[in-house]
Amino acid sequence: MVAEQRARFEREAQQCRDLAAELQHWKAEADKLAHASHVVQDRIRDLKASVAERRRCRRPRPVLKSAPIKTPDAGSESAREAAIRQRAPARPVGRRPERMFDTFAVIGADERSPATPVVQFRYPNRIDTGALDDAQLIAFAFPTGEVPVTTVDVSQSSSTLSCVRLGQDQFRKGANCHIFMHRRDCDEHDQASVYGVCVRVREARRLPDGQDGITEVAFCTMSRSPYFSVQFDMIERILAARKLFRLGGTGGEGPGASWVDPITDRRSGCTSILEDIYMATMPDPDHIVKVACPYELPMIVFKRPRLEIDAIREWCCSLAFSVSSSDTLVLILDLALREHSVIVVSDNLSLVSASVFAIVVMIAPLQWQGVLLPILPQSMEEFLQAPVPFIAGVQRLPAQIASSDDLDDNVAVWFPEQDDIWLPRRFHGRMPGADRLIDRLRPRLQALQSRSRKVLYTCNNAQAIAVNNVTSQVADVVQRLVDDDHADECEGEQDAADREYRQRLRATQMMTQWKATTLP
Repeated sequence: MVAEQRARFEREAQQCRDLAAELQHWKAEADKLAHASHVVQDRIRDLKASVAERRRCRRPRPVLKSAPIKTPDAGSESAREAAIRQRAPARPVGRRPERMFDTFAVIGADERSPATPVVQFRYPNRIDTGALDDAQLIAFAFPTGEVPVTTVDVSQSSSTLSCVRLGQDQFRKGANCHIFMHRRDCDEHDQASVYGVCVRVREARRLPDGQDGITEVAFCTMSRSPYFSVQFDMIERILAARKLFRLGGTGGEGPGASWVDPITDRRSGCTSILEDIYMATMPDPDHIVKVACPYELPMIVFKRPRLEIDAIREWCCSLAFSVSSSDTLVLILDLALREHSVIVVSDNLSLVSASVFAIVVMIAPLQWQGVLLPILPQSMEEFLQAPVPFIAGVQRLPAQIASSDDLDDNVAVWFPEQDDIWLPRRFHGRMPGADRLIDRLRPRLQALQSRSRKVLYTCNNAQAIAVNNVTSQVADVVQRLVDDDHADECEGEQDAADREYRQRLRATQMMTQWKATTLP
């Protein structure tokens, strides 16, 4: 009897323990649900705040005084292009307003001849006075004059094409992104230069012979100001919207699908990005403008630098400094101050163009008075024989320049990736203070360089500070050289070579222009 009662009590006790454990389990689940509920509520609150912020930042669309858009055949390509042309803002009267970009263009392979580049799309769909025409655009986007075309092996066709279509490399600043500049004939209302950003991405398409192939498409922006960062951000958002539109199944995804459709189809949001940025007011220096993007893409935020040279420094100097030694940079600075011509050579268009602009940054406050071509198209190679001072970037030297012995007396060649320079024959002596500047730059450059000397396309905060330190050290030396008062004070401490160098510097066009604009 006692044994039975004990067994029953043990069973009831075990049931109580099981119920307690189950109760503890459900209590834990309830705590998790409560926490998840709070997380969801916080997320909803953040999204509402984000939407409200975007609505505040989005500028109201201007009301265009034009006739209604007539599209008799909304599915035809000509109808879509006509609609975009009618939506493009009208040309302002008098001086054109300053914009974050003036022209956007897409250059791709011709349907019948894949190696031939053609302009596929342009916004606004007009060529303003002084703007680059189609031939010039093509030359700067594809300097060799041809679009790279690669056929895909049948056994690897599916995986290779999927990698091209779904890859994310096109959304990062790298070797596929270069900048260019072109001096143009201008009137009293316009500046004399056009600055551009070009991003080339691989594209899967069906070749005329029926094979699957991979070509390249160039997305380019042009502006009268060198604000490369905001132009690259715009291209990046357009590429992302284009990719999302295609993945949605409405823009075509097969190799034979037309890649132009996402740009011209307003449902993709690409033209919306173009219009919003085109119509946005350029902020004052040190002020910010924000432009919202479709598909919940990150907002474009642009803080206008105080000086244009700061925008060039931010984009270019990290690339050039990451592969150059202090000895090389001081030599390049010396060559530019003496107004020697410099040819920059590399297969990497991004590095070539950035290195050319880095020279412009280093000689500040002086301004280069010769010809400046960060990208020199292959069709203009004869320009390298010009008798005027120039700084030009090329992918390869012409056949007639096989070694340093073939150079003109006033021409130098800089190979950034090899950290090598071919000096001109007439280059003698050294810049005053060169040895001290080399010693000061060496530890600062080490913060930017890896052991393999890979090109640094983007900077963290520490690397950005190192870039500013390098340019500050160079600027101090250049300022001391161009400062007449300082030169007169130190005249007794200079040797004959230093005095001769200063005299030659004072005779350059850069010094003449600097004195004319700064001295009373």
